[in-house]
Amino acid sequence: MDYLFEELKTNYNLWHQTIEEMERLTNNLPKGHLSLRKRKGRTTVYQHILTEQNGEKRVIRKSLQGKPLNEIEDLLYRYRLQRTLPHLKKNMLRIERLLQTWKPKPEIKRGDDQELFLWLENERKKKSECFQSEKGAFSSSWKAKGKYQGKEILVEKWLREKASVFQNGKWIRDVFISGEEAAWHLEGLRHVTLDGSLRRSKSEVILDGLLREMGVAYVYERPLYIGNRRFLPDYTVLQPESLQPFFVEHHGLRSEEYERRNWEKEQVYRQGGIVPWSNLLYTYDLPDGTLDVRGVRKALQLFLN
Repeated sequence: MDYLFEELKTNYNLWHQTIEEMERLTNNLPKGHLSLRKRKGRTTVYQHILTEQNGEKRVIRKSLQGKPLNEIEDLLYRYRLQRTLPHLKKNMLRIERLLQTWKPKPEIKRGDDQELFLWLENERKKKSECFQSEKGAFSSSWKAKGKYQGKEILVEKWLREKASVFQNGKWIRDVFISGEEAAWHLEGLRHVTLDGSLRRSKSEVILDGLLREMGVAYVYERPLYIGNRRFLPDYTVLQPESLQPFFVEHHGLRSEEYERRNWEKEQVYRQGGIVPWSNLLYTYDLPDGTLDVRGVRKALQLFLN
């Protein structure tokens, strides 16, 4: 099932119900709109009603002085609904046109969930190797900005590496990692980037877009080995000048267990020579669940310049 297609359908139905409810409320509220008039230090509220007599339209104005406040509130509420409805209808039409032209992926019916995870892993590998094609996501983004001029062969080689290895606080290149380890929690990869790759959260999709926009070479969840420990940093980015990798770890959750595990991981990172604001950048969701995109862009620029 195409997750994004189903999400759009759900949103379209919700918008349709919302618009119907708003139109019903508008029809049940008093007709007309409000205006204020100040005279000799006194403010008067007027109701304007459009009428039609003998084919001629007229606007009748009457004072609401002394009227219950709920009548004025109803008129003000109607005015707000009338201002909002056209925007909602326009957006709903856009979603409707998008749904009409959308071609969702066919639903995969398997007898065993494990087969579905294997299929997803194969799709993910295809996306991670797309730099090998002429229109690959990695080559098209980092070559377009020209940050690695004269170093293209080294960057292509780095993109093909299967893992990052740190020993004695230094990055070890061209280390062969035997065997193919299963990806971590494939079922969590459900958010789609602009190039069709899968990520674990909306914030990671935004980070992916920022890295592409900045024209840097990067990979997602490339295995990192420090001693006998294996980690999966969210993003491994190649610094254009030094051609040394740095890592971007995004923190979205806020549970005690999550923070404890991250603290333990940071200690191992330090032992391997991976230190915050040297070759490690942490990004965080704000308390309301959003991401400070401008702040993250400025932090990334510090690592890239």
